[in-house]
Amino acid sequence: MGCLDDMLCKNLYSLSRQIIKINEQHLRHLEITYPQCLVLLMLKKQGNCYVDEISKELALDTGTVTPMIKKMIKKGLVEKIRNAHDERKVLVVLKPLGAEVAERATDALQSTVKMLDTNNHEIDLVIKLLNKIFKK
Repeated sequence: MGCLDDMLCKNLYSLSRQIIKINEQHLRHLEITYPQCLVLLMLKKQGNCYVDEISKELALDTGTVTPMIKKMIKKGLVEKIRNAHDERKVLVVLKPLGAEVAERATDALQSTVKMLDTNNHEIDLVIKLLNKIFKK
C-alpha cells in the first residue's frame, strides 16, 4: 500500500470529514452541530447520562463536552443535575425540546444516508466492520 489513496486511515478520515460536513448542512435548520446531535440522540436512546459517559461514548474530552452541554442548556435542549453525593458527577437530562430536535435530527440524518450510493446491507456491513475494528 504505497499510494495514499489505498491507506485505510486516510480513507476513513476523508469519509468522516465528508459525512460530517453533509450532516452539518442537514442539521443547520435545527441550529445544532453534529456533535450536539450525537449527544441528543444518545440521550434519547439511552436516557439520562453523566458527562463522563457522553465523553466516553463520543470519544471526546470532557473539556470539549462540557462547553457543548452549556450551549445546549442555553438552547433549552438539555439540563444538568449535579449528583447530591458527588458534585463532580453531572447528569445530563434531555428536555422535551431536546427530544423533539433529536427526532427531527434523525430525519435530517436519513438524508445523508440516502445520498450514499449504498444499500442497507452494505451499510450494516460497514458498521459491523467498524465496530469490530474499534471493538465496541
